[in-house]
Amino acid sequence: MAPASFSSGAQDVRYEVGVGRRSKVKRAVFFDRDGVLNDAVVRLGRPYPPASVDELHIDDGASSSLSALHERGFAIVVVTNQPDVARGTATRAQVEAINGRLLANLPIDALYVCYHDNADGCDCRKPKPGMLFAAAGITKSTSFGRIWLAIVVRYRRRARSKVPNRLD
Repeated sequence: MAPASFSSGAQDVRYEVGVGRRSKVKRAVFFDRDGVLNDAVVRLGRPYPPASVDELHIDDGASSSLSALHERGFAIVVVTNQPDVARGTATRAQVEAINGRLLANLPIDALYVCYHDNADGCDCRKPKPGMLFAAAGITKSTSFGRIWLAIVVRYRRRARSKVPNRLD
């Protein structure tokens, strides 16, 4: 199991849906982080999350796409697995710095992170819906991201799911 210091959830109460910098909304769109809002870093032919803020490249269409959804009354919620923290190949500070850059540059209302590894058996690690359920109060939701996220959202939340190739 991951140590308690690797607990998951919203990074700060200010980023929970309906609290802080955005108004309360009932509709939300869930996005994965790596490979959706920001480019995955490809090493040896495999996609990885950026290791630092310096490696972070926000997708060119992310800001305008998220802004358009936000202007239509949707909360923007990011849910991301970051097991490299539990594996010891990244620090929580590195992940939080990357998330901080995304929060500063994109209209994101909430950002939920699972820092556990596959074997930890937590309820928050996607495809389990723990992070989605943590965004309580959201009733009509649509997810954008990899197919497994779309499937779990549709199955568990009975939400409409879409899996676009791009954000535009």
